[in-house]
Amino acid sequence: MIVADYKDSPCIVYGLTRYDYGQILEIRGLEIPNGTEIHFCQHGKAITQYIQDMQVLIPDYLLQYADDIDVYVYYADMNSGKTVQKIILVVTDREKPGDYVTPEEPAYSRLLPSGGEEGQMLARGPDGYVWVDLDEGLATDAELLEVWRNIPTPLSNLELEEILK
Repeated sequence: MIVADYKDSPCIVYGLTRYDYGQILEIRGLEIPNGTEIHFCQHGKAITQYIQDMQVLIPDYLLQYADDIDVYVYYADMNSGKTVQKIILVVTDREKPGDYVTPEEPAYSRLLPSGGEEGQMLARGPDGYVWVDLDEGLATDAELLEVWRNIPTPLSNLELEEILK
């Protein structure tokens, strides 16, 4: 675990080494609500994670480079978003381990809300996308058949002309 004891902006944190993986950043000295976006930026790429209990997973993808990672605490709601703090993670270089497996780039993870577990699916809620249990709120086959039966049959052009005469 890497600890950012926040006193000044930007906060500079040491302790990461290239090719580390599964590293967690704990942010102290700030009050950050659970679910707040944390943006990890390096080489023009940004990966969004979400903080939980003042901790957030550092993307393994960015730890394959020996370059600093800029971390932004980003408050967002439906109407606006604002960067409120910056942390710099210094990544120390080392030789590549022989058994190192390159992590996949998390291409679309920024589009998904935090959470999601086995047995859940992504659904649109009143305030955006949310994770729901697979069977929660879905129509049964009988309900779908009833809806289908009540869909009006479209009229042909001839039938329409007859009505409009």
